[in-house]
Amino acid sequence: MMIQKISKQVIETWISGFHKEDVEQLTNLFSKDATFYDPRYPLLKGKNTIESYYVHLLSETTAWGATMLRVLIYMVKIVLLYILV
Repeated sequence: MMIQKISKQVIETWISGFHKEDVEQLTNLFSKDATFYDPRYPLLKGKNTIESYYVHLLSETTAWGATMLRVLIYMVKIVLLYILV
């Protein structure tokens, strides 16, 4: 039950951070030596690299014309895949 509560908090924090386009809130979910995978990119290693990823991702959100909702749904699927496995 505890892992579900923590997972829910992480997901809610991530959704909130993404909705606000808050790179700091998003990257604070990771440790300094974290590894993150988005199938569109090579493996991301380290908090600084993950921060750069989110800066790039959020800057592209408008550029590729995606609605925030579509992006959120896609990213939540990725987060869920790696958090809850």
